Amino acid sequence: MVTASQWYSEFYKAYYKDGKIQALENKTKLTDSQWTDGFREFLRRLAGSLGYEVVTEHKAHGGQRFDQTWSKPGETIAIEYENDYTTILSEVKKLCSTNSRLRVLITYCPERNFLSEILNIAQHTIAPEIDKRLGDFSGEFLLIAGGYEWNDWSAIRMVLKAQLDPIRL
Repeated sequence: MVTASQWYSEFYKAYYKDGKIQALENKTKLTDSQWTDGFREFLRRLAGSLGYEVVTEHKAHGGQRFDQTWSKPGETIAIEYENDYTTILSEVKKLCSTNSRLRVLITYCPERNFLSEILNIAQHTIAPEIDKRLGDFSGEFLLIAGGYEWNDWSAIRMVLKAQLDPIRL
């Protein structure tokens, strides 16, 4: 089973080696829709290169749909990508509700205060949703964020936080 760190490493290497996504990134006047379509296809190519089958718009808990679900025997990865980092709460809740061992959220943040923005997302949007699922959540949550203008990625891996309470008799 692939870990969040391994997945991010493969994503990062493939992103900069993929001629199609690099050509798309270098286009001027690119719409969000054009980028999303191209990014979806990049993820499909990555999945295939890693031996996964891709199910696009796979149903999640409550009838919602994931952007992509990657699967191979004994393993599934749920993936959401959202261009607007300010509207990711529904994607976070959806990812936290799945039983996939790896959940991946890819988004974009403004370059100004970039690191503080992605840490804020991790601490104040994702971590509370994970913590609400004590007993239900297992595996890892991977947040990958890129800048709107500069071409690099950062990642944060999260797991369920356990609280240890001594039992007194």
